[in-house]
Amino acid sequence: SRRHRLERYYLQKLQQILNEAKTNPSMVVAQRIRECTCTDFIPNFGHLFDQWESAPANDAMIQGLINRGLSQFSSEQYISALITLNYLDQIVSGGGQSYRNLNFTRGLAYYAVGDDQQAAANIQKEIQLFQSQNARIFSSQYLEAQNAVTNAADRRANIRHFITEASQNRTPEADIMPPREQVTNSSSDLQEKLALAKQYLCHGRSEKALCMYQGLLSDSTLNGHIELKEKLTKLIEGICSAKTSQASSQAGFNFSGSENN
Repeated sequence: SRRHRLERYYLQKLQQILNEAKTNPSMVVAQRIRECTCTDFIPNFGHLFDQWESAPANDAMIQGLINRGLSQFSSEQYISALITLNYLDQIVSGGGQSYRNLNFTRGLAYYAVGDDQQAAANIQKEIQLFQSQNARIFSSQYLEAQNAVTNAADRRANIRHFITEASQNRTPEADIMPPREQVTNSSSDLQEKLALAKQYLCHGRSEKALCMYQGLLSDSTLNGHIELKEKLTKLIEGICSAKTSQASSQAGFNFSGSENN
């Protein structure tokens, strides 16, 4: 989209300033940044707008919109989230029918801004398409109970409370993870540590996995295993970047293609 290209164009200009600063120590970087604008973007690229907007959406663009929408929703920027998710619905064939939780997340955002009619319509669509239990529970508790809420702060609090409850009602950690004693007894065994960290990661316990992987990186046992240390470093970076929309994904609000569900 033109917005994405404008952002990239601005970042390129900032990168040019950085490159110049490296070769010119006397340059006043702060002033150059203040003077950095994109007023030439439309004159230079305006003739390409129609071509950009009509181009088919690729996987990277779709994933970028999903990440942006979830991040905005998790940050309680509900109007921005609606703009992003509605645009996603328009550019993807099948839209809300293709992605589980797209309609539900939009429904929650509509509820947050006080549009109960649109909230109910989107949540009912999620129930019809994907038989979402979370959507049924929210509809029953907050849309069908006839306990009218007009205060925006209360609506946001209701969404936070619901997400917290949905997270806690998932499979308990004790049912899927080894007892704590096993972690201590196997602490000297590198392979068991790696296997245990992988189990944490597979079961959505990214914080525990992250702690174990970071501990392994500083463990003298890995001395001499350069390739393994590089893989662990990349894995840690991936876990950290995936935590942007953690609160929503813990409650099951990640988008997934309907074909796989």
